[in-house]
Amino acid sequence: MDKAHTEYLVQVAIAARNAKHGQKQTIYADAATHLSITTKTLHNWLNQVAGGRNTRKQRSDIGTTGMEKAELYIISAYMKTSERQTGRRLRNVAQAVKELRANGKIKAEYMDKNTGEIRQYSDSAIERALRANTLHPEQLGQDSPVRGLKSSHPNQCWQLDASVCVLYYLPRDKALQAMPAAEFNKNKPGNFKKIESDRVTRYAITDHASGTVYLEYVYGGESSKNLLDVFINAMQWRGRNDPFHGVPDMLMLDPGSANTSALLMSLCRLLDVRPLVNEPGNPRAKGQVEGMHNIIERNFEGGLRFIKVATLEELNDHAHRWMRNFNATATHSRHGMTRYAAWSRINQQQLRKAPDGETCRELINSGIKTRKVNQYLHVSWNATKYAVSHIPDVYVNREIEVSENPWLPGVMRVHLIDKDGKPYTMNAEAVTTNEFGWDERAAEIGEEYKRHADTAIEIANKTIEEVAYGKNTEAQATGRRKAKAIPFNGEIDPYKPLVDAEPNLPDWMEKRGQASTVVAPDIRLRPLSLVEAAKSIRSTIGPVWLPECFAELKAMYPAGDVPQEHIEDLKLYFMGRTDRKPVTTKPALRVVGG
Repeated sequence: MDKAHTEYLVQVAIAARNAKHGQKQTIYADAATHLSITTKTLHNWLNQVAGGRNTRKQRSDIGTTGMEKAELYIISAYMKTSERQTGRRLRNVAQAVKELRANGKIKAEYMDKNTGEIRQYSDSAIERALRANTLHPEQLGQDSPVRGLKSSHPNQCWQLDASVCVLYYLPRDKALQAMPAAEFNKNKPGNFKKIESDRVTRYAITDHASGTVYLEYVYGGESSKNLLDVFINAMQWRGRNDPFHGVPDMLMLDPGSANTSALLMSLCRLLDVRPLVNEPGNPRAKGQVEGMHNIIERNFEGGLRFIKVATLEELNDHAHRWMRNFNATATHSRHGMTRYAAWSRINQQQLRKAPDGETCRELINSGIKTRKVNQYLHVSWNATKYAVSHIPDVYVNREIEVSENPWLPGVMRVHLIDKDGKPYTMNAEAVTTNEFGWDERAAEIGEEYKRHADTAIEIANKTIEEVAYGKNTEAQATGRRKAKAIPFNGEIDPYKPLVDAEPNLPDWMEKRGQASTVVAPDIRLRPLSLVEAAKSIRSTIGPVWLPECFAELKAMYPAGDVPQEHIEDLKLYFMGRTDRKPVTTKPALRVVGG
């Protein structure tokens, strides 16, 4: 807007301000015609240069709403839950309010201060209230803010991702073929099925710090084998024109079955690589490699249709040539260097050289095994014994995970988990033996005494004994245990819960039943002869038994049979006598067996 227009608009604003009632619209219409603009544009220009039309005093409650927030939440939730997974809403504000009012979920009404009449809020007022309280579904559908991730040095973290090539497929007996959209689309799934085994998958790995990319194509889709092959190839030294290599400290990938397979997890543990699996539905976590797929499609795959590619090896040759050129020449917008230049800032401590590809695959095959600790605190691995007495919390018969050490041949690695749940490893050296096969570190018999430091089990047992027997020293507690002392000073009654519960047990009425018809058996013992009875009595009363006692016994039982049931009473009878004259009456004998 030039100076002339500005002066004219000021004159129009003054004329409108001084105009009589009903004349302003004519002034605005004439000015709009003169400037060849609409009346709306005229008012916008007037607002810019002269404050525009006379404005009324703003309401004090502008921007506020009287609707209850609880009702706004109900409306918002109803609209939000009606959305499809695609984000398409099936309920607008008017429809949602109508249905919620009909079901008595909301009232959405207010009282007119002038008339006292109860009125309903309009749909537009409700929509404004939703937006004012940040509850409108359009607002709720926005992406959540994210916090950026940073890495402090190259090879600290790699991002890995696979994508099926949607532009080309490579038959094994023909050249690379394009996939026209008219022939390959969702309405013709059979065409995809025909070339399923010939489709190629693109694997991309990026270094988070430098942005360096490694690119490789494989046949078929995502699989554990393809993933491991690409990951192993990316770690290898490939020559001075491709410096990117080494073992990363962390590997970030998707939660796909191939990515989280046991083989990959095993290789990561063996190489001390920490896998970082992002949450499902959160591809932004590894947005760097996701964006690299777009660059590869535009800058590399777009040119494949102009050349003939006959084999997968030839396709990868072209891909690696592009990759090396891109990493060496394209300046990264974040750090202002080429990707190879940025990666080359890695130092000696940060660069962990990878074992060769064959060794990596052997490590996968050998894997991590479980071994049991013996009584000498040794573990057997590959026909060799290793000392593990230095391993934290080790004890006899404990099972620990062990594997080969890819960095130190002949040294066994022990895989452990710390108190925070973080995995770590410790090395264990082989046990050296003398010419007779004895451990060189064993104690010399008759000359010295050596014992292992207390294991966690031994420490726990000693502490438990001290707690149970109430003494402050191990010796005191052991002494009390050996003396058969009652644990916990007898202060713990294991049956107290039963006693406490007994008053609360239910009382059961006796059930009416049938009288028992069982009769006790009539058991009769074999009678003893006079001599057998005399021997039995004499064995108990000893010197009180005199020769005349036998005559008296014979007089009592002239038939010569003495019932066994009478023996105990006869013993009492003969022990209680004060004279030795024969008795003429039998002792009062108890009846046995009814």
